[in-house]
Amino acid sequence: MKKIDLPVGDLLEELLLLSREHPSPTRDQWLDTYSKLADLRGDENRAWNGHLEANTDLILRALEAEQVKTVEAFGKTRAGGALHMQVSLSRYWILSSYELLRTCCDNQICEHGSAANQQCDHANCFGCRVVRLKKEFARIRMPLAKFEPQARRNNGEIITIRHFDKDETTEITKAYLGKGRYHPDIMIDIDSGSLGWTFYDHVTGQPCLISRQKLSDEFVGLGSSDI
Repeated sequence: MKKIDLPVGDLLEELLLLSREHPSPTRDQWLDTYSKLADLRGDENRAWNGHLEANTDLILRALEAEQVKTVEAFGKTRAGGALHMQVSLSRYWILSSYELLRTCCDNQICEHGSAANQQCDHANCFGCRVVRLKKEFARIRMPLAKFEPQARRNNGEIITIRHFDKDETTEITKAYLGKGRYHPDIMIDIDSGSLGWTFYDHVTGQPCLISRQKLSDEFVGLGSSDI
């Protein structure tokens, strides 16, 4: 058999194998979750897309675990190309996962008859748990996908965005008039190594922090029968 040099592809194969050694969640746990979502939306292709997103999440969790080790050893997070890939993959995973949840919510999925994208008062209703999680993803999806705050449009509302300067010492308040680009600040949680974003929450009118790993934990938790 002819052999050719494929260093990037070979490294990716090795990366996937290393990432699957992460203790929790396992790839099988992710596939169970995606299978339940495929049933919910009547997807004949089952959980195929879930295989792709599971791989991405496990790679991110491996990177996040290494960030924790780096902080413990050197007192600061790892920078350079590894961090750039972590940022890019985190953004991709958020946007792709949101779309998967959104397609589940396009139809009526509440076990108690609530309309599409609406929620009932039953905590254990699987369909409404999916709707709630989709809305949680939506809070950061708009800033990451469209570089705009998530807010009601065409109502003349002026959005005030609060964040801190690069030294995290001075709070900056700036009015967003609906023009130009809005980029949420990126943070790294030193306890989990996960990326997070601070952004304007149009419900509370206050800055909010959301963690990629927290969203991931809630997402894979959909597949747990005891939740």
